[in-house]
Amino acid sequence: MNTATLPEMIAIPLDRYYIQAFGGQTNWAAVQSIRFDGILHLPQGKIRFIAFKKKPNLCKIVIFGEGSARMIMAYDGKDAWQLLNAESDDPVDMPELEALNFIRDAEIGGNLMYPNFPGKRIERLPDRGLDGVDCVILQVTRPDGQQVEYALDSKHLTERRMVVTNAQTGLREVTTHSDFQQVAGLQVPFRSVMHSEGKWVHEVQMLRAQVNTGVVSWMFQRSAATYIPPTRPLQVARKPSGAVDLDFPGDSGAADFVLPDLSEEDRLELLRDLD
Repeated sequence: MNTATLPEMIAIPLDRYYIQAFGGQTNWAAVQSIRFDGILHLPQGKIRFIAFKKKPNLCKIVIFGEGSARMIMAYDGKDAWQLLNAESDDPVDMPELEALNFIRDAEIGGNLMYPNFPGKRIERLPDRGLDGVDCVILQVTRPDGQQVEYALDSKHLTERRMVVTNAQTGLREVTTHSDFQQVAGLQVPFRSVMHSEGKWVHEVQMLRAQVNTGVVSWMFQRSAATYIPPTRPLQVARKPSGAVDLDFPGDSGAADFVLPDLSEEDRLELLRDLD
């Protein structure tokens, strides 16, 4: 989070963003990993997923298909791989261009974190309005040459939008975030919608987010391809009036949050899948 070497026009909004989005340096130092449980809405239907991120850039996503079908994608900091258990018992290399996209998005704090990382460049583009909200626009050029544009609410400094170019398709992808929840001092968007060339692609609906739930580095490697840290059933009220306790025995910093409104179908699916 060190912005001392950056121009003030970049350092000032970045410093405010680090406080708003991550709770500042002390709070962020206590966060080692994050687990997300959610639903991915696609044109052909919806599927459940679990995603794990660990500092600095380890990432593992498990997508649950019908029956026992699983698609697992991961990056262990050096190796990007994937496993489709309906096709093979062994993980394989992630296709090169797909891996570029995955690695770009793997950093636990996003690409605005580590502003002084060698080869990284952050520029401030002209501010502009977004859905009636004035936004600070920051563009990150990664060491691999990929660029990521962020729109930060100029008043609250929350991340409202991210724009990238898909390395595989060459298309511009715009992801808009909303429904922010406080999770262990972090601002987590519980709804993210992607459009590409003006067309709706998918929506991510988070059901819960937790920090420091026993995620370990080796689970991101190919040798632990199918490993998913165990969890316990949630106790979910039909209409929660307060925070839902999501603490796990022995967890450090596990988070509470109020469940978003769900349809009865989604609620039953959540209870069934998380039991």
